[in-house]
Amino acid sequence: MNKTKFIGRFLIIASILFHSCVSKKHTDVLLVGTYSTEGSKGIYKLNFNNNEGTLAFDTSIQSSNPSFLTLSADKKFVYAVNENAGKDGGAVSSYSFNKANGFKFINKVASEGDHPCYISLSHNGQWALVSNYSSGILSLLGVNADGSLTVAKQI
Repeated sequence: MNKTKFIGRFLIIASILFHSCVSKKHTDVLLVGTYSTEGSKGIYKLNFNNNEGTLAFDTSIQSSNPSFLTLSADKKFVYAVNENAGKDGGAVSSYSFNKANGFKFINKVASEGDHPCYISLSHNGQWALVSNYSSGILSLLGVNADGSLTVAKQI
């Protein structure tokens, strides 16, 4: 096959694939954590329409400075660091989540340090590792089957 025929066939196939992708309505859910000191509720669920390039607010839930979020592998739970310090210190909050109903608070536990800034779940979903920025402390929390967090198992 010569180069011109190959390019022509490639363009036709690419055009068909592009048209079939664009012609379907496709919306992605975006979860956004914010600092809540300036009137923000904390965690927001937004819908992004890929075809139109539009972003629309859906729902939110009150949380104190949830600056970093992570989602469980099965997408049923959201975990947020609560980036605070001082008397109450930092914390980590857990929420049940589904696309239709949004969030429901489960529990909140101490991160055992100040200004937690990152949370990551183990591959099996049974552990949450939290890093605390100001205090330089790593905390290992347990994750229960119902999505709730345990107190730190190791600091």
